[in-house]
Amino acid sequence: MIEIKNEGTVGEMERLVYLELQDYEGPYAIQSFNPFTLKWFRENAPEVLRGQLSGSFIVSDYEVEYAGTT
Repeated sequence: MIEIKNEGTVGEMERLVYLELQDYEGPYAIQSFNPFTLKWFRENAPEVLRGQLSGSFIVSDYEVEYAGTT
């Protein structure tokens, strides 16, 4: 289980994590409280298992361009 903690703009960190995992041969899954991180993996790496961690999530904490895209 790999937890990505990203409260900023989604994309760059997710891309770098995914690139780093390309040479890893064992099973793994990505988990995050941030639904936009999981959306990035769904759209860019659909073969990666994903898990949504839950807690209080306020859309206004994120850039407007991501609001309502879950």
